[in-house]
Amino acid sequence: MTKRTATPAEAGATAPATPVQTPARKEAPPRPRDAHTGQGGCYERDPVTGIRTRLSPDDAAASEILS
Repeated sequence: MTKRTATPAEAGATAPATPVQTPARKEAPPRPRDAHTGQGGCYERDPVTGIRTRLSPDDAAASEILS
């Protein structure tokens, strides 16, 4: 038994007429600017209020180890 590949005409006949569209990826809305915008460092966000507080370098290092 020998394997036979489809001729280009046969292969084109079985292909879909239009390409399959994938849904667009939704972007997350940007976070509002606050007093710390543009400043580097590590921050912790309060889950209730959403306000960021800056962590000291010692706190930031400890949180990296824990996560």
